[in-house]
Amino acid sequence: MLAAVRWGLSFVLVLVVSIPINGLLISATWGWFITPITGTREISIAEGVGLAMFCSIIGTTATAHLKKWDFAEDGGDWRAMAAKLLAAMVGIGVIAPLVTLAVAGAWHNFFM
Repeated sequence: MLAAVRWGLSFVLVLVVSIPINGLLISATWGWFITPITGTREISIAEGVGLAMFCSIIGTTATAHLKKWDFAEDGGDWRAMAAKLLAAMVGIGVIAPLVTLAVAGAWHNFFM
């Protein structure tokens, strides 16, 4: 029971951390790339969070049929499945946006 609670808290922590990171990513890249081209105003991190959540809904809906977590694949071991899911969440929700922000920042600084 305690292990399940710990896993649940891990998932919540990843989500709580990834939401502002994605908002920062969208806000920064919007200001670097969209504003100069279109002349629109820059967006805040809070607006970036909203845009990230909106895009997440669209992306989740569009790709839901592509990614299915098969519990039987791990021989019914919920810990192995939870570890895979947590690793994917950390990679997609935290590491990928930070790497994207670093690459976009470098691109912005060197080429624009």
